[in-house]
Amino acid sequence: MRYPLRSPWGEEAMNRIAPILVLLAAMLGFFSPSGTAWATPGPADPAAAYRVGPGDSVRIKVVGEEDLTGVFRVDENGSLDLPMVGVVAADGQTPAEIGTTLTRVLGQDFLVDPQVSVQVEEFASRPVQVLGAVRKPGTYYLEGPTRLLEILAEVGGVLDEKSSSEVRVTPNDGREAVTVDLEALMLSGEGDVLLGANDVVHVLEGKVIYVNGEVGKPGSVAWKGGITVTRALALAGGAKATANLRKAYLLREGQPERLNLKRIFRGQDPDPVLRPGDQLLVGESAL
Repeated sequence: MRYPLRSPWGEEAMNRIAPILVLLAAMLGFFSPSGTAWATPGPADPAAAYRVGPGDSVRIKVVGEEDLTGVFRVDENGSLDLPMVGVVAADGQTPAEIGTTLTRVLGQDFLVDPQVSVQVEEFASRPVQVLGAVRKPGTYYLEGPTRLLEILAEVGGVLDEKSSSEVRVTPNDGREAVTVDLEALMLSGEGDVLLGANDVVHVLEGKVIYVNGEVGKPGSVAWKGGITVTRALALAGGAKATANLRKAYLLREGQPERLNLKRIFRGQDPDPVLRPGDQLLVGESAL
């Protein structure tokens, strides 16, 4: 004998709240609007969608077959040369597609119900050159769909003191180069282009001024229109306690101009606007 399930709140109350429960479940991803259960998909694995090419290495595992298991490099022709199997085309295929091919070949000629898995061991077929005002310029390899912000993070970020605030991306497929505003890219993602193999990312170096002597961080400072002596000094870490604020010099085109920083700080003297290539030298106090 079967007994109907009853709610402790009564059938009428359950009829009222049932649509609400279904709606909440749908919003949480457990049911579709038609009432069919689904699983909320997790994030896709970029490496699983990666298409291998010459220079990449893949790790192949065949359960119970040590001779067929190992790391194999895709040759310049885009092929894998494997024990027993021989040459297998791999260029442009995902790891899963290579695994399907190997399962079929091994099942036809060598093994009963082979269990094959394939994953990328080393990414080397999709290089990108990163140049200019970045911390670690060089050649990097795409490991799946990669955007500009991701590659800039991978190279350690942009050197603000050298950057012109522009990034030029030159595609390898004949399209025109794209110039991206670095500030807009960082703030809103504007210009976060998808990169391709053999693209060149160049963070353009800007014009600079030089601040040396008794300052916290002597060296170059990025020049921007309207930058003044006091602003440049602040960007260079400020004057040290050992600095002689009455003994500073602005060198412009080889001609020195003496500055009294103390009077400038007090507003008694004008705060000179700097030009690209200017040099600010802060002297040492005679103690």
